[in-house]
Amino acid sequence: MGRPKTTFRWNLSNPRLYRRLGKGRVPQVPSGFKRDLLTLAHRTLRAAGDADLVFVGRSLESVYHLLSGALEGTSWRERLQLLAFSCTRDGPGELRRKEPGALAQLWLDFEQQELTPAAILARERPLAFVDVVFGGRTYGNLHRLLQHWSESRADWARLRRQLRWVCLVERDHPRWETWEPNEFNTWTEAYEAEQFRLVPLPSDQWRFLAEDQPKTTPSHPPWRWSDPSRLHPPTDAEHLSAARLARAIFRYGGWSRRDLIRGLKRPRPLPWLEPLLAELRRRG
Repeated sequence: MGRPKTTFRWNLSNPRLYRRLGKGRVPQVPSGFKRDLLTLAHRTLRAAGDADLVFVGRSLESVYHLLSGALEGTSWRERLQLLAFSCTRDGPGELRRKEPGALAQLWLDFEQQELTPAAILARERPLAFVDVVFGGRTYGNLHRLLQHWSESRADWARLRRQLRWVCLVERDHPRWETWEPNEFNTWTEAYEAEQFRLVPLPSDQWRFLAEDQPKTTPSHPPWRWSDPSRLHPPTDAEHLSAARLARAIFRYGGWSRRDLIRGLKRPRPLPWLEPLLAELRRRG
């Protein structure tokens, strides 16, 4: 029996993708959007540190796509993953009652992407989850799922030490305070302060990424975890248009390696980044 399939993702490195997506509309984005993404990409890499990066949900698809293009052909390309996951309300107990079978299917998805507790513990490097954060509920439920799936307290203690949480937070909102770990959520108390890496963003940039940015796939809440339609490419105009933008961002990442190198070296070069910088220079 073959391994279970996971949620469909476009292969943006496929040179034949242009024909499949067609020449239709590409969504409008704010002025300077790609340059802002490039800045955000190197800030995210530096924040995560020498780790594997898992981009959670859809809000940071574009950062993932840009980095995938920039890191194509390097050893770091294998460090990037995009995880279809949206869960802001219910923990494992509620999910079993409300969405029978959904949690079992999610386990299969995590298993295939080597994101189960045992698979994370087997990695050579720490694992950094990356997402926009407003109230921390998605991260909190992800934390509870990994705890629920851990085989023992000892494994859970080891797993916690291997995780990092990169949080792109909104600053200067007129009504809401910027999110801080251990201030708004109890789940964050399970981690050391240095395991949280905050990347503050201007309010308009954060809002566009979190709320307004065109997404290449539908959202992935619990009711959709076992929906067979998630295995197939979306064919509606909105998602195809977003996929054309994603392809353009991927290609922009490949063209912008020199700019990424300059960004990664500021404000000072970090020793663990030197091998990556050397690979990027060789790629041009």
